[in-house]
Amino acid sequence: MFLEETAENIQVMEEGLLDLEVNRDDADTINVIFRAMHTIKGGAGLVGLNRVNEITHKVENLLDSVRHGQISLSDDVFKTLFLSVDILKKMIEETDFDGQQVASDIDSLFLMLAEFSDNGVDTAASDAVSMDVSKSTTVNLRTFKISLQFQTTILETGTDPLMLLRELQEVGTVVECYCNTSKLPQLDQLVSHSFYLEWTVFLETDRPKSDIDDIFIFVVDDNEILIEDITDSIGDTFDNNLKTGELLVDKGLITEREIENSLSKQKRIGDILAEDGKVLKKQVEKIVSKQEEAKSQESSSTIRVDTSKLESILNNLAELLISHSRVKELVISNMNWQGEKRNHTVNREILSAFDEVDKIIRVVQEKVMNTSMIPIGGTFTRFQRMMRDLAKEVGKEVKVHIEGKETELDKTVIEQIADPLKHLIRNALDHGLETPDEREARGKPRAGTIVLRAFHQEGNIVIQISDDGKGIDEQIIFAKAIEKGLVSEQEKLSQQEMYMLLFKPGFSTAKQITDISGRGVGLDVVMTNIKKLRGSVEMESEIGMGTTITIKLPLTLAIIDGMMVRVGQERFIIPLNMISEFYKATSEHMHKAEGKGLFMHLRGENMPYVSLADLLQLQGECHSPTDGILVILQNNNRKLAMMVDEILGQEQVVIKSLKENMQQQIDGIAGVTILGNGKVAIILDIPTIYKLVKEAKPIKSLA
Repeated sequence: MFLEETAENIQVMEEGLLDLEVNRDDADTINVIFRAMHTIKGGAGLVGLNRVNEITHKVENLLDSVRHGQISLSDDVFKTLFLSVDILKKMIEETDFDGQQVASDIDSLFLMLAEFSDNGVDTAASDAVSMDVSKSTTVNLRTFKISLQFQTTILETGTDPLMLLRELQEVGTVVECYCNTSKLPQLDQLVSHSFYLEWTVFLETDRPKSDIDDIFIFVVDDNEILIEDITDSIGDTFDNNLKTGELLVDKGLITEREIENSLSKQKRIGDILAEDGKVLKKQVEKIVSKQEEAKSQESSSTIRVDTSKLESILNNLAELLISHSRVKELVISNMNWQGEKRNHTVNREILSAFDEVDKIIRVVQEKVMNTSMIPIGGTFTRFQRMMRDLAKEVGKEVKVHIEGKETELDKTVIEQIADPLKHLIRNALDHGLETPDEREARGKPRAGTIVLRAFHQEGNIVIQISDDGKGIDEQIIFAKAIEKGLVSEQEKLSQQEMYMLLFKPGFSTAKQITDISGRGVGLDVVMTNIKKLRGSVEMESEIGMGTTITIKLPLTLAIIDGMMVRVGQERFIIPLNMISEFYKATSEHMHKAEGKGLFMHLRGENMPYVSLADLLQLQGECHSPTDGILVILQNNNRKLAMMVDEILGQEQVVIKSLKENMQQQIDGIAGVTILGNGKVAIILDIPTIYKLVKEAKPIKSLA
């Protein structure tokens, strides 16, 4: 749990630093960063990771100086803070808790931190912003009453309650602390590894309550921790001159134990008021009950589950789906065979029961799939940091905007799309954006803008990478394609086809090879990986204005909704989100284009026509476009009319990879699925079929 919590807090810090670097006067963001670092420090202390605790403690001191306006936010401060994030990230990811693999980096970090300690207030950078979060530590002091009631088993978890008290001393001044020993058993009943003490601590601090909450973040769920801000109700009660108990002890009039015994005898204010007749006892009990209810509602009911367990459940659900379809088909077949022998009412009840099971399976499947969904924001943030560092390396300025960071998709998809996205973003920075001087000469801001955007659309996840750079010159692409023999000078390509040449192996228009891009590798790998995810790529560009790359991906890789069609004796699945409509054509809809085959004219729009039987080299029943059913497919605003013999109905199917049974992937085929009758149906890869139709290539024989 500590590792996961720490990874999340490191991400919070990195996101906060990236935002703070742009808006350096944002006090709220520095508080968020400080709180994340403080939480990591507290957790590391609790689990005994001394090196992590040491690093976070030193960095926390720097952050605290920034919060109080003692050190200003210069570029050197950001360099130091980003280095600390990188070190912590490596230590956690590699479980290198002693920091042996990053020892030199830690030494560098400590030297940088020492510079700030030696110099005091930093006035180096003229553009640095002084952030005085708390101008007067005296005026903003708050007093908190902290009640600590621990489980007797807390020591068995590796937590030392005394360490928590020491943590409290680091965030403020403990003005009074009372220890309740009433739960201590008799000596002969004492268990050495059990904990029996309770504390009430009064703390003065200028820190927000959230900083105190962070100290107990790992114990609050299993123990009774109550933190109350009592500043407004006590006035100067805890002034040194008014600590009655301490004065009595100092004078030798009473002992601390006598104070504790007296405190334990105190009645609740509600009970006293009830005895005095000021309120009804039932009113007090009702309020206490409400307080306890509210407290119980505040506790989290979430648990962490290993993703492999979710994947296993999802795979079992997929097999259940296949088995359910198989049983249903057998029952329906048996019902048809028995004919009139079976009561029609019974038949309806059986089918109704199957429908109910269908619904339940879908609901469970959807819920399990949702649990494996994670926001794409974490991936976007990593790219934001990468772009910041690369921009400095190549002498460019870049502003990164992120939209839709809460958009969720399958964790497996995110893991597999990360590298392709990384290639595209690096290209946008290296090829797309101009240098600051070039931008200024063209009347643009010196800093370029790259937008990372994610959203859901028609059952897909759409990811866009946009830049406001120089755009793509189609003539340069075309000339390079001719030079490489990819096209002829006479060939006419659409704008989209021109852009897709960039994704050919070894194709690059870069004049100079760099470590970032321009080696002729990367974009073809990007296309290959996106196709493996059953995704598609589209580009839009305008010279001088910039480029947008749009990637469409399925939400999940395991199960799809599809339409089953028949060609001859074979069954095929077409992904439902690729289908626009079905149409029964007449001869008036069809016409020939010289050298390009048949086209269908529908509602003022022309689209290519293909027979699925011809494409697959199968013997179909229908030989003319007017004989069969036309499935109107749509992909990236392009339409295609594909003829099939029959539409069999909608199916939810489990995708099985061809790699398990074939040495290589076949163009136009995304995978296979097992139907309810035990037979295999082929799932079509529609984006690739578009390409095959364009190139007039049939799919390899399936025989």
